[in-house]
Amino acid sequence: MALAALGVAQAACISAAEPGTVPPDVQRAAQMTEHKPDAGMLQNEWRDRQRLTASQLANGNGSVQLPEGQKPSLNMDTATKVRVKAFKITGQDVVEDQKLQDLLADKKGKDLTFADLQQGADTLTDYFRNHGYLIAKTYLPAQDVTDGVITYDVVIGRVDDVTIQNHTGQKSGNGQHHTERISDKALYRQTKFLKHGDYVTRTNLERAVWLLSDLAEADAKVTLSPGSEPGTVHILLDVEPYQSKHGLISGDNYGSRSMGYNEYGIDYDFRNLAHEGDHLATSISTSGRHMFDWGANYTIPVIQDGLKMTVGYNVLSYDLGDEYSYLDGVGRSRVASLGFDYAIDRGRRHNLYTGIRYEHSQIKDEYRSFGATYGDKTGNAMVFSLYGDDQDTAGTTNWRVDYKWGHITNKSLYSSNIYDQWLADSPRTTGTYEKLRGYIERHQDINERLYLLLTAQGQYAFSNLDSSEHFSLGGPYGVKAYPTSEASGDTGYLTRAELRWLLPLKKHDQQLQLATYLEHGGIWINKDSSINPGAKNHRNLQGIGVGLIWQRYQDWFVRMDYAWPLGAEEPISDRSHTNGHFWIRTGFYF
Repeated sequence: MALAALGVAQAACISAAEPGTVPPDVQRAAQMTEHKPDAGMLQNEWRDRQRLTASQLANGNGSVQLPEGQKPSLNMDTATKVRVKAFKITGQDVVEDQKLQDLLADKKGKDLTFADLQQGADTLTDYFRNHGYLIAKTYLPAQDVTDGVITYDVVIGRVDDVTIQNHTGQKSGNGQHHTERISDKALYRQTKFLKHGDYVTRTNLERAVWLLSDLAEADAKVTLSPGSEPGTVHILLDVEPYQSKHGLISGDNYGSRSMGYNEYGIDYDFRNLAHEGDHLATSISTSGRHMFDWGANYTIPVIQDGLKMTVGYNVLSYDLGDEYSYLDGVGRSRVASLGFDYAIDRGRRHNLYTGIRYEHSQIKDEYRSFGATYGDKTGNAMVFSLYGDDQDTAGTTNWRVDYKWGHITNKSLYSSNIYDQWLADSPRTTGTYEKLRGYIERHQDINERLYLLLTAQGQYAFSNLDSSEHFSLGGPYGVKAYPTSEASGDTGYLTRAELRWLLPLKKHDQQLQLATYLEHGGIWINKDSSINPGAKNHRNLQGIGVGLIWQRYQDWFVRMDYAWPLGAEEPISDRSHTNGHFWIRTGFYF
């Protein structure tokens, strides 16, 4: 995606200058471009705006009926009553006996009929099933009840065997869409944790169904049937092809004055290239002659269930326009990455993931009018992630935490004399750095047509950061009342409260939403501001706005927003929209 940013010119070295000297015209250019975008900032904005797209997943459907008469049952006349002195619970080793006894405590010392005793069995069955043992069943075996001790036998249910029916690679939907076949080996890799003799639990069944459905163009469901031995079940996993669009053509005005406001992009996913449930996500976007970026990210399941590897390469280049055109400023960033993500918990209502990623970046910025290279940076970093989502009866919560540790060098800073002479108040961002970043969003249902989105995100820097690692407040993904990348710095936070109303439509395949929101954020430009104590180091942005979202699922979408600033804080990076901003983005799937 095309990005534009508020940038602070980082330390510089002038290739054509003698060590210890800085040409006056270059000094003047640097001063005039204090808020000029650079490749590092653009790279950072591109990374921030990548959407995490949730896979379209199928809900598993598990059911089982135990064979009739697999164990003798208690033969007792319905009118007969038994004085109960105690209960004995057999056949299970997963719950403390006292917890189960407590469930039956109100029946002790009473005269109970067969129906009363059966009610106790149902109570135990419900307890096990509510705690994830989907096919657990408690029954009254044949026994002598004259001593007042009632025995309940619990059959929790164990795995007999697992079968996967692989229907991928067949036509789906209306028969006009053909998917690539996923290999049987790739499917069984996602379910190998289902072992013979293990207890059948909701957690394990959901994990199997949803991991299979996470594979590219796969949709899974599960059916349980009696196994070859009493108390066991046969697990049948049916994997069908899943039909969805592969591409997206989009356009928006999310850019900037110096890079161009209008942006255009194409995204396309190539799926099952290796028949492993893998996919290659590619993207190209541009704002015209001033900005161009492209990327390719390949994800493939590896080694064991729930583990995926991603390899990526992304390139962004720009040249400055508008009032900066006389500088002939150009820049480019290249980022290569290798990462692994593992699904610790995978289910319908709760998901927890962890990830680790290595990034190598090369960033270069030049003023060609002066033969000057003011940034030639190389970065290496490790990112450790923990993220997930939870669904309850009132809504869903999504969250993510990233810790990044890295090191960045700038070849342009070959002379400390130039560094001190030209940028005496520089934040000195080269070297080792650390930062912590977090995000949380709550989707709270109010009624069938009204819901609330509450979002908070932020970044904490342990030292002064390069522009490529900054946190920004303004723009369509931040405080919409301000320009893209307005107020960028080392440490910051952003909050949003958005109320959405689903408007009634005659066309049921379309959705129209009206949104109103309040946004607020704060930024600390430098973690350590002691180098330049007189400069302003903190900014707050806030605004209100309204939006309209109109879409047809997997066909097209349009979002329009207009937002107004609150308070006296004026934009710095772009003063052409001081009274508010209008944003629009549209896209077509194919």
